[in-house]
Amino acid sequence: MARTYRYSPPASPEEAAAGAAIMAQSFAATVEQEKTYIDTLGHDNLRLVRHGDEILGGLVFLPMGQWFGGQRVAMSGVGSVAIAPQARGQGAARFLMGSAVQEMAQAGVAISTLYPAVQRLYHQVGYGPGGTYGLWDIATAQIPEQRSSLELYPIALAPHQLLEADRQQAWGQTYAGGLDRHPFLWQRLVNPAEGVSFAYGLGSDQSPQGYVIYRQNRDRSGQTILTIQAWAAASQTAIASLWTFFAQHRSQIDRIQWSGGVVDPLAMALPEQRASLRSLTQWMTRIVTVEAALTQRGYPHGVAAELHLDIQDPLVATNQGRFVLTVEEGQGQITPGGRGDLVVPIDALATLFTGLRSAQTLRALGLIEATPEVATLTTALFAVDSPWMADFF
Repeated sequence: MARTYRYSPPASPEEAAAGAAIMAQSFAATVEQEKTYIDTLGHDNLRLVRHGDEILGGLVFLPMGQWFGGQRVAMSGVGSVAIAPQARGQGAARFLMGSAVQEMAQAGVAISTLYPAVQRLYHQVGYGPGGTYGLWDIATAQIPEQRSSLELYPIALAPHQLLEADRQQAWGQTYAGGLDRHPFLWQRLVNPAEGVSFAYGLGSDQSPQGYVIYRQNRDRSGQTILTIQAWAAASQTAIASLWTFFAQHRSQIDRIQWSGGVVDPLAMALPEQRASLRSLTQWMTRIVTVEAALTQRGYPHGVAAELHLDIQDPLVATNQGRFVLTVEEGQGQITPGGRGDLVVPIDALATLFTGLRSAQTLRALGLIEATPEVATLTTALFAVDSPWMADFF
């Protein structure tokens, strides 16, 4: 007989602690670490799944924003999805995630993004591949020495000041997939679990051109590592100045590491491609509310077009059916109806939305249905540089 489950926020601190204990077991963390994480995010962002009175697992929401087409899209991150070992493989995770998607849809959230432990579960509730997160590495001795065009100066490790620095550089408008970070992520940057963070600005207080946050540590082999935790730069000149700054650490630091995408602006700024992509994973995105997502996203200027969609979403009824996306002057509007020229499941729509794959590629893989002309138009509307994130949550 199929099990029945219930989904809700914790009713008490004891229930939140029970959820933290399951997360700690699932992610090889301590219960205290998970409790601190949940307490920091707030119990109102914790959701639990139960069978009867037994708590079987949970997840957390991280309300924030993500940039696509040069515009901020309201996004709810989902993290720490965990099910107790004795309840796995019995539908609890599918129920938990399906309930979370429906709750976000009722709240009008535009999109949701997460890092999957396994992709199949999240495909079942409408998430599709969204972008990349990789670990880059270069020996400090391989960074060419050159004169810096911009000064660097120490800045305060204050989340609100760093957030303002991000916005001054229009950081998200340049790179697809970048986060408008949740306060927890800013706190984690300035107070890392290992080592001490340092922050420097580029240019001057009067004319800031970017910033960098990094920490230093020694690995098990004894090498000293400088890990770039976050950065922003207003120009290639600013990025070159960052590399000069890192090169000047060569007498004390063996290697520089950072997180980025497959097409990474820091790696591309090096005159020789000596940096290595040590690991790579994909994050996944879900279009939660079609109208909000497609109207909040930005589109290419100079393109005026209509795209007739037939969206398949068995989980969120308000997303199901035909819509017309009208794009003009970089903005999109959605109206019900139309011809349904592009037949697209909700998970494939997410991959189009982020720009990770072109419509031609998805059509060739049989993931969408469209004529070659419609596929070309779709790619033109959603085209961006390869989306990536530097934050893991």
